[in-house]
Amino acid sequence: MLLLASACARLQKPPPPAQPPLLAFEHVRYDGHTVSGRALIGAQGPTTVDRRLIENVSLGIDRVTDCATGAAFPTLVADFLPEPATRDDLVTLTEGEWFGRDVSFVVFAEPFTPPEGPACIELTLSLQLAGAQPVTLSLKAERAANAQGNDLPRLDGGAPAGEGGPSPRQDP
Repeated sequence: MLLLASACARLQKPPPPAQPPLLAFEHVRYDGHTVSGRALIGAQGPTTVDRRLIENVSLGIDRVTDCATGAAFPTLVADFLPEPATRDDLVTLTEGEWFGRDVSFVVFAEPFTPPEGPACIELTLSLQLAGAQPVTLSLKAERAANAQGNDLPRLDGGAPAGEGGPSPRQDP
């Protein structure tokens, strides 16, 4: 007698963190069109993170304003339906651990916004982990007068300097 069985392994959703994670952004670059840098997530207790940190899914820009005038600009959000996370996509941080990944957000693109952004913008970065309330971080980014390619300035974006604990886990 031949018995065949099939089982579908479903990945359980990770439990929400008991304490909200910390959010930081290092090496902020802004060229008038795109804001990029290293997003860092710090754990205050067991925290499961999708290491893909998909822009506009788990990490996004909620608000962009002109530093000089306070004028708000529409935020750009691309529709993206990622594949569900696999076990390999998830990393669980313990208290004091950090996870980091380089990310990039287009904030000004024709015809939806002005062709190029102002010299200085303030923006709100938000992190949404499964089952948890969003965590936000306010940033300020300035474009160098002669910004071209790699001549972009490094700006303070609330990096976790002085937090102590182990270095961030990083994905290339």
